Amino acid sequence: LNPGSPQDLSIGVLESHSNVQNLTDGEIIARYGLGVLYMSTFGERWDTSRTWMTESPVCDWEGIFCRAGIVSEVKPRGVGMMGTLPPDLAVLSQTSIVDLSNNDIRGSLPSEMASMEDLVSLDLSNNRLTGSLPQEITDLDIVRLLLSSNEFTGELPDGLTSMPLVALDLHDNLFQGSLPQDMSPLSVLGRLDVSNNTFVGELPQQIPPDIQNGNFANNLLTGEIPAAFESGFLLRELILTGNQLIGTVSDGICDLTTMDNSLSILEVDCDEVSCSCCSNCPPPTSRTIPTTRRRRRLGAPSSSFS
Repeated sequence: LNPGSPQDLSIGVLESHSNVQNLTDGEIIARYGLGVLYMSTFGERWDTSRTWMTESPVCDWEGIFCRAGIVSEVKPRGVGMMGTLPPDLAVLSQTSIVDLSNNDIRGSLPSEMASMEDLVSLDLSNNRLTGSLPQEITDLDIVRLLLSSNEFTGELPDGLTSMPLVALDLHDNLFQGSLPQDMSPLSVLGRLDVSNNTFVGELPQQIPPDIQNGNFANNLLTGEIPAAFESGFLLRELILTGNQLIGTVSDGICDLTTMDNSLSILEVDCDEVSCSCCSNCPPPTSRTIPTTRRRRRLGAPSSSFS
């Protein structure tokens, strides 16, 4: 280990505790992993960190929740984290929820997190994370992937549609490339927000069968609205503004607005797309054109999906 590294500092604190001989291997691993997170993100400057790195049980540390003595949730949200995410966080292999939203974390998402086999919810919204999403992340059975308001770039990883996602929120990033054209394998996805990126190409030609909220606004999407949206019987919200779409909203989609528990929010650019049933047609001057820009909303709610 490099002297003074987060790993070295975490081990140093652990060895200094008088009760270290009484800890189980699992407790030592948890203290090490959380300690590296603390040191990597300037924990001494967090707004709330009084219990971290003390001899108190890790289950008593602020933002840490346990099940049967095992760390199941790591949720120090909005505490003023800086620095980067350490790959050592992956030693918390039995953790199911990681929520580090509303901080100021930079750097990339470590591919090593793919070894967190029990992880089902990852919320890193409202940080300053960069780079592309690691391909390895698609190997996890994550149901809630919330990465909005960062600086992620690149194309979406292959295999994203094989994940058992219920909520996918990627809004306000700098993602590029095309959207998956067949999203029907996302059979339980209810909420999808890819707005305010630079996605190109057409809208998905097959949609998730259970989708309720779909926001594709403010990208560079082209073409017509696919007929597949006519089968979105659970759709409550569909926002397509701020793109380069053309054509007509079909009668089949308009029929969804008249059903019980109907599609109540339907927005398109009505100067380019003919729509007889839209709930809102924002004027061209009100649209946000995606550019390489930075949108900071520290302190804002991490996601509408929380």
